[in-house]
Amino acid sequence: MKVQHICLILFGLLVTVIPATAQLPRKPESNRFTKVVLAQRLEEPMQFQILKDGRVLYAERKGKIKVFDPTSSATETIATFAVSTKYVNKAGEVTEGEDGMQGVILDPNFEKNHWIYLYYSLAGEEAKNVLVRYEWQGKQLLESSRKVMLEVAVQREECCHVGGGMVFDANKNLYLTTGDNTFSRASDGFSPLDVRPGQSARDSQKSSPNTNDLRGKILRIHPEDDGTYSIPTGNLFPVGTPQTRPEIYTMGNRNPWRPTIDSKTGWLYWGEVGPDGSQDDLAKRGPQSYDEFNRAKQPGNYGWPYFVANNKAYRHYDFETKVSGDFFDAAH
Repeated sequence: MKVQHICLILFGLLVTVIPATAQLPRKPESNRFTKVVLAQRLEEPMQFQILKDGRVLYAERKGKIKVFDPTSSATETIATFAVSTKYVNKAGEVTEGEDGMQGVILDPNFEKNHWIYLYYSLAGEEAKNVLVRYEWQGKQLLESSRKVMLEVAVQREECCHVGGGMVFDANKNLYLTTGDNTFSRASDGFSPLDVRPGQSARDSQKSSPNTNDLRGKILRIHPEDDGTYSIPTGNLFPVGTPQTRPEIYTMGNRNPWRPTIDSKTGWLYWGEVGPDGSQDDLAKRGPQSYDEFNRAKQPGNYGWPYFVANNKAYRHYDFETKVSGDFFDAAH
């Protein structure tokens, strides 16, 4: 049978073989698909990479990096990281969040340099997420090769939104997504804009629209051989611009998740889940929730937390007095 392509889905690790009939106007009958379960009981798998020899490298949120070998049908753990997955609020209450091991990607020259990149929430007293490069030889990551390339300061008082998706473009620039790191359920399903003292965890303005903060962004950097990175030409803010981070490619993101690059145009695509509002409240707060599928032909500001969808504006809102102000202005 002629095979058009093979699609591997990490969540359950399913391989679907699709015959070369994509040109037909109707979808193939379901009995023409073959589903093969490769591995089960995975623990929150987050991102995966397929090696040229058919092995599958994937990250689990609780900190394990695993490899599935289709030759032996065996899964091995090649590394276990101490990751932060919990939040501690001001009352000392501990809750499970979204943090942990968020992403893994192979270097474009992996067959020669054996480098892989990980993005995860580093365990410890200092609240930060890190982008780290390792050399992977044999069945383990070489600890001596560890290079911490980038650190993102976060808050661990309240959940959520971590990001952690990664993709390389044709020029070997690495895109890394980061979430707004903001608790949203205290905002009645609308935009979290609580500026009262002590409410930073509930105010997305600290991150997504903040030009001097790496959260709520899609970053674009160029990894260098020595474990550092340079800034590609054409990011949102030129190097040296006051009160900005030159790593920023897009800003105004809520939780950009898994990005992809169009191989023909070089355009960047990603999806974002909106807040929890089920209906408009234009008199007081703003629009209902909208999920987004976004495209960036060039760097830009995507509006969160002042706008959602196609520039649907939220209102200024005082969380202390419950008084609503004007709508935010997309032109300014």
